[in-house]
Amino acid sequence: MDLRVKEQDALLKQTIQRFVDQEVRRAIPSMEEDQFPFELIKKMGSLGLMGIPVPEKHGGAGMGMTSYITAIHEISKASPSLGVILSVHTSVGTLPIVKFGTDDQKERYVSDLAQGNKIGAFALTEESSGSDAGALKMKAVRDGDDYVLTGSKMFITNAGAAEVYVVFASTAPDRGSRGVTAFIVDGNTPGLTVGKKRRENGNARYEHERTNL
Repeated sequence: MDLRVKEQDALLKQTIQRFVDQEVRRAIPSMEEDQFPFELIKKMGSLGLMGIPVPEKHGGAGMGMTSYITAIHEISKASPSLGVILSVHTSVGTLPIVKFGTDDQKERYVSDLAQGNKIGAFALTEESSGSDAGALKMKAVRDGDDYVLTGSKMFITNAGAAEVYVVFASTAPDRGSRGVTAFIVDGNTPGLTVGKKRRENGNARYEHERTNL
């Protein structure tokens, strides 16, 4: 490994440990009361933690996956909930847009996500099909230049707090998983509603039982 990378990772680890000691630990009681840590997210964004593996040209830190895993590990030692929020936001709320999004989508969403100005979420799981992408009930039907999504999702981490959702829906039901398309849905989209929170023992993960479109 390049010595500069080792030094970079060591500095990042120190920064995160200091942030955890000064900010995260004192916020844990309010998080345990199901209060989403918006202020922590803003501070993490200012430290570059919300977009560690996102390329610099898209507003991220441009660091490697080892650095990203280090961040999740250090944060999760103090707060598994915050670690989950970060990992969902980055791994499945931001990176799919970086990798598969159009240039316009990257310009519109990624910088805000990588800098913590917006929170990302990932919506695949449904009540009847679980996380089987080939059996989704949510449908997406083309309407002119738009798509109308109809259905519901469940167990969506960051739901209600997220401003950007990566939502999976069936556009060609006869093709199974090959007929599934991922859509970027803004959190303020008309018709998007979020149900009551679901709490797991030992981990306030900020999931909701049902998210409807």
